[in-house]
Amino acid sequence: MFATGEIISGLGFFMLELLWLVTTGIALRKVLQKNFAAHRHLMIRSYAVTFAFVTFRLYLLPFTLHLTSRSKRPFKCHRGFVGNDQFIR
Repeated sequence: MFATGEIISGLGFFMLELLWLVTTGIALRKVLQKNFAAHRHLMIRSYAVTFAFVTFRLYLLPFTLHLTSRSKRPFKCHRGFVGNDQFIR
């Protein structure tokens, strides 16, 4: 794992990677079964998980400019995922 920080942030990124693979894999299976509604729902979830990585990096910049504590990193990871999840709902 190449996540910077403690084991908690590394495990969090691992879980996001696993969640991305699972949602994308199930979405692929659904489209092959011609279940397009389920495929669309799962692909939206997959995009949200994908962009959790992107929004984490966007949240990282202002925090690194103003806060130097590593203890804020779990908050940024949480906001990166929860913000995307709330957006797609």
